[in-house]
Amino acid sequence: MKAVLLLSALAIIGKCDTNPFELPRQQTFNNRPMIGMLTQPLTEDMKAQSPLLATKTSFIQASYVQAVESAGARVVPLIYDNPDINAEMAKLDHVNGVQYNGGDGGAEYLVFSKKIYNRVKEINDAQISLPIWGTCMGFQYLAIFEATQGEGVLSENAFDSNDENYPLKFLVDPLSTRLFSPLGYGAQKYAENNLTYNHHHDGILPYQFDSDQGLKSAFKPTSISLDNQGRSFVASMESIKYPFFATQFHPEKQQYVFYPTVQVHHDKTAIDANRYFGDFFVAWARNNTQSFASYDEEVANMVQSTGILVMLKSYTGMIYAF
Repeated sequence: MKAVLLLSALAIIGKCDTNPFELPRQQTFNNRPMIGMLTQPLTEDMKAQSPLLATKTSFIQASYVQAVESAGARVVPLIYDNPDINAEMAKLDHVNGVQYNGGDGGAEYLVFSKKIYNRVKEINDAQISLPIWGTCMGFQYLAIFEATQGEGVLSENAFDSNDENYPLKFLVDPLSTRLFSPLGYGAQKYAENNLTYNHHHDGILPYQFDSDQGLKSAFKPTSISLDNQGRSFVASMESIKYPFFATQFHPEKQQYVFYPTVQVHHDKTAIDANRYFGDFFVAWARNNTQSFASYDEEVANMVQSTGILVMLKSYTGMIYAF
């Protein structure tokens, strides 16, 4: 059954002018996918934990890299503060998907990430399927990019949902969504169990989502969760036109984050349920056949070649620093 479901996910076509549920008559799958992953600002607190970080300015949390790699892809960093922004934009012609991670951003990151987003839309408009995944802050930024209100669509410090596991409440039949339909009726496990890990105070209220014409016309909210005070926030959404998907919750932490004070579930049910999202995203990336010119060029651009791996004594855990 799992093999059938994964094949169903792989069969979903990513071109924006076609039915997203239609099985393509001909499709060449890319079994060497590479994901462009945005870096984020390295904080002074992080730098203080290792002398190796003294000259570094940005990072990617290793758990995001590991989650993508476990699904059969490799990671290329999109370095937000590279003075040569054209070099970072050029990577989008060689990668097979783009991921926005959780964490903190800032003004410079916002400008860079919006440019990446707009370029990915242009690539999809040219009939090249290039999927996007957003997690936590990544979810929020994707919403901000499309919202008529911009950052005003986000409710800041509004939720008591820091270090919590919640079920999903589906807003639509999960079988009608691209993100959950490959699971069939198995999607109900997310509604029946506390399978999604949340680590945020900011979020998007359902009525804010529905009342913002720009956001509502670009993305469809597919589920919500309730925080500890019973206040609802949008938990997952998918683009109406493009192969873009996002969750407010973290599906990468169950397998890889073991900091002792963090309440991430590590049982097999939670791991399997959350690993699905990485498998799903990489399945979409396999629809894209862009590549670097050679294996040597692939290796030169990978996160392991361009960053250093450092273990922090905090919830963040291992990071790649640049």
